[in-house]
Amino acid sequence: ALIADLLLDESEIATSTSLTPEQKKSKVTASYIRAASNGDIAKVKELVDGKWKEYVDLDGRDEDGTTALVYAACFGHTHVAMVVLEAGAKVDECDQNGWTPLMWACSNGHSDMARILISFGASKTSKSHNGRSVKDFVRRNKSIVDILESESESEDGDKAGEEGGSVKSERSGRSGRSGSFGSEEGESAAGSVAGSGTAGARKPVDLDDETFNPPFDYTSCPFNQMLVFDENTITHILHIAIVQVRPARGTSAPHQPLAANILFLCARFAHWYNSKELLDLLFERAVEGICEVVRAGRDDSHLLAWWISNCTQLLYYLKKDSGLCISSIQMQFTLSELIHELYQLFLHTVETHLTPILDAALIVHVSDEEGKSKKNVKLENVISGFFGRRKSVLAKKSMAALLHPIRTKKPVKPIPVPAQQKPPAYTVTPRTVAAILTATVRVLQSCSVHPDIINTLFQQIMWFVNCQVFNRVMTTRAYCCRSKAAMIRINLAAVEEWVRDHEVDILPLSPTAARSADPDPTHTLFHLRPTLHLLQFLQILTSIPDLPSFLTTLKSCDAITMPQVRAACTSYRYEVGEPSVSGEVEDYILGVCEEMVDRERERLDFGGDEEGGGFASGVDDEEGGVGRDIFAELLDGEYLLPFCVPQEGGDGVWPGPRAPFVHDEVMALL
Repeated sequence: ALIADLLLDESEIATSTSLTPEQKKSKVTASYIRAASNGDIAKVKELVDGKWKEYVDLDGRDEDGTTALVYAACFGHTHVAMVVLEAGAKVDECDQNGWTPLMWACSNGHSDMARILISFGASKTSKSHNGRSVKDFVRRNKSIVDILESESESEDGDKAGEEGGSVKSERSGRSGRSGSFGSEEGESAAGSVAGSGTAGARKPVDLDDETFNPPFDYTSCPFNQMLVFDENTITHILHIAIVQVRPARGTSAPHQPLAANILFLCARFAHWYNSKELLDLLFERAVEGICEVVRAGRDDSHLLAWWISNCTQLLYYLKKDSGLCISSIQMQFTLSELIHELYQLFLHTVETHLTPILDAALIVHVSDEEGKSKKNVKLENVISGFFGRRKSVLAKKSMAALLHPIRTKKPVKPIPVPAQQKPPAYTVTPRTVAAILTATVRVLQSCSVHPDIINTLFQQIMWFVNCQVFNRVMTTRAYCCRSKAAMIRINLAAVEEWVRDHEVDILPLSPTAARSADPDPTHTLFHLRPTLHLLQFLQILTSIPDLPSFLTTLKSCDAITMPQVRAACTSYRYEVGEPSVSGEVEDYILGVCEEMVDRERERLDFGGDEEGGGFASGVDDEEGGVGRDIFAELLDGEYLLPFCVPQEGGDGVWPGPRAPFVHDEVMALL
């Protein structure tokens, strides 16, 4: 209601010449509904029995679609309900969600109100829009159960009465009326707020298990959209929200971020109706609790995904709420840092599962068909090839030796593969890698992790796989040959196939991206390009006849740098009878590398540092570079791709819940 309307009394409204009869009736009815909501029995009697009763619609509704009798039943104003019913109000007139006054009385535990409504003929078989009846709203209140039992109207009513205490409990703590989750002190405090004369006081609304019929108000804090608590109950609430509430494992249906919902609803009460101190205390203890739980289960990918989802959703809520977006700014920073930490912990668990099997699955594995085709391939003896007829100008001085006088930066070392004490009890193939990736997707989706995080995570996983395979090939001469490169390429095709089959799952924002010839850094397969290009280069290296053909080949293998090309040529192991690399090609490679070193020397002579930006500094951030040191012969598997906390899209798209929701079972615990 407008403030101007609240300042007018009924006589001013009735005698106003600027209002039509319909407008007068609307304003007086609104005053009548406010009085019923606030429990103002004198005002209600004056309006329904006095000279202004012609302007009162006994069953009229406010802007929320709620009648005066529904408000009276919700807040337990029995005297108001008696006056309204005796004046002729309809006893079963429901609200916009289909809840009758009797449903609200039973849900909130008002036994006297339930008795009055039933005495006026209230139906116990009516159902809400979600198909719920009175028996679904009965709290464990013996007096209400006895009332329904003694005055049963149907077989269903008898059954509800017989079940008594086992009847499902409604969300008693879903709103301000529940106070400190059912405590007498809490209900008293909430009742004083609801009956304090606030204009347009709102009642709790029915939140369905999957959808929210009424819109959630992020610009204010209605009593039905918060959880009331005090300092003494914080520990209990956080224990339920952080420790006890966990996602069910092995289910395909996504879980709602219940912890975020509980914390946000509590934060709303602390901000809008209590103090900044209580809000800060809630956030401080919540962060401590989350960190403690995560610390104890840092290797549990399901737990980590669950908290990535909850922290992201809570951050969304805090930014969305017009009051909390400012008062919780420090908590928002903390949540962003926590999401980054959880992301890295989850990534570490995936890498831990992949590391021991990557060699066997993608490098060593040979299928039956491949084994038959490569059976007759023989490699030259390493010693005779190195010191004998296979002489190369590239082997005289390494890239590290060329850089040593001017750069002290240590070269990248490959991540060591942990030695297995026992061979795995199963056969490791490329499908084993695909199985781990599939399990990872299912865990993330079951916990409702934001799609942008899933997308970034799998880009990082592909970068890790790329680095592991790339470095193993570059540092192991047995793998640095054309026949082995062909077999590894076939094994990697299984990973590529998995990515394309799961594009909808890991690339929801651009499911058709990067299938063209142009590289797309946002596509997951983009981060396999260095290894794919290296394998392609090794397969055709010795078949390149001259320098022009070599330059054309480099254009198609642009994800590998010239020092890496040089290292591949140096480590290359020839097959028996295979031609050597062209002399002019080797001279060209050596010349380019020396020119790169000269540029670096000039840059450092002019005061540059080893960590500077740009091509000359040795860090290539252009296409395909991914922040790599262009002088490095190996890839850094510990390098983290850019990661940012997801934000709501420009078109308002948010994949998670638009409003908080707490299940009945959780409310029973609270």
